[in-house]
Amino acid sequence: MNAAAHNPRARRGVLLIYVLVIVAALGAAAAVLTDACASLAFEARETYLDACARNLAASAAAWADRNGAAVPAEGRELDVSALGVPGARLSVAPAAAPGRVEIRLSCRHGKRIVTGRVTRFAPVPR
Repeated sequence: MNAAAHNPRARRGVLLIYVLVIVAALGAAAAVLTDACASLAFEARETYLDACARNLAASAAAWADRNGAAVPAEGRELDVSALGVPGARLSVAPAAAPGRVEIRLSCRHGKRIVTGRVTRFAPVPR
C-alpha cells in the first residue's frame, strides 16, 4: 500500500494543492470575465451614443422638413430637453449649398463626446 494513503499529513497536502489549483483557476476566470465585462460596457456606451446621435439627427431632420424654409441665416438652436439626452446640443443652419440645411449635433456620455454634421435638402415651401 501507499504510505501517503495512511498519512493524514500527506492527505492534507494533496487537498491543499487541489485548493490552490482551484483558486488559481478562479482567478484566471475572474481576469477573463473582467476583461469581457469591460469590453461589453464600452460597447454599450458606444451603442448608446450612436443611438442618441441618430435620434438627434432624426429630430433635426423632422424639424427641417417642417421649417426648412424658415431657418434664419445664423441658424437655430433646437430644444432637446424632451429627448432626455444629457449634454445634447442640436442646431440647424442654412448650408453653403442652396436649398440645403446643415444639422449640427453633439451628445455625451461620461467623458466620451460625439459630434456630427449632416447636410440635407431643405423642403420646398408649400
